[in-house]
Amino acid sequence: MTEQGNRWLLTRPDPMNGGLSRELTALGDAAWVHPLLCIEPLAEAASRLIEEPFPWKHVIFTSQPAVEHSSALLARLIGNHGLLPTCYAVGDATQSKLAEYGIKARSGNEPGSESLLRAMLPLPPRQSVLLVTGEGGRTLIEDTLRAGNHLVTRCEVYRRRSLVDSGLTGLVEAHGINRVLITSVQALEALVQSLELTVYEGLTVVAVSERIADVASNFGFPKVVVSQGMNSEAVRLALESGN
Repeated sequence: MTEQGNRWLLTRPDPMNGGLSRELTALGDAAWVHPLLCIEPLAEAASRLIEEPFPWKHVIFTSQPAVEHSSALLARLIGNHGLLPTCYAVGDATQSKLAEYGIKARSGNEPGSESLLRAMLPLPPRQSVLLVTGEGGRTLIEDTLRAGNHLVTRCEVYRRRSLVDSGLTGLVEAHGINRVLITSVQALEALVQSLELTVYEGLTVVAVSERIADVASNFGFPKVVVSQGMNSEAVRLALESGN
């Protein structure tokens, strides 16, 4: 930790930063919420989820917005007593969001698609899987399952739109921000488009996967660490481990 302490930029789409911001502030850190992405529902895609029949043995949710924008599917899962498919979640936050609807989901031990695949594979032959996700997201899960001869339906229920802000450098400099939490490559790209190179040296990028961390390093950020979660304990531990 620097002498001025941890001064965070939290970049997830609204309203996903509030809990972590409160946790960090309670621990004595400072935090500024500045989303680099916004979420736009895709109503037409979501409506496909109410069609009959329901053929899937497994349902995977890749993010909290995937849960929030698939209400028709959630209603079917909750009301389909005794006939529930096995549900999976990418990350603890997605798992917790499903739990709010009374749906138990399996998750990996770490954030990211790789961890989920390790947790759910192997499956019996030729399983039917519904992947509830966002437009343009990673294809690792479906590619891996299809390579294993499983039947995958991809349903994109939202899109992420980048929020590039030319005033972000001024915000970082004015508040002495020295940590930035990045949860996707798209958010990282928006960060790079928003910041001037002059502030890179003073920032530690806290990424939620090795993949995102590698991209951040390739963009020229000299200090990059990987967090195993998106709670205050995990992100602060990543800083300590990276020092």
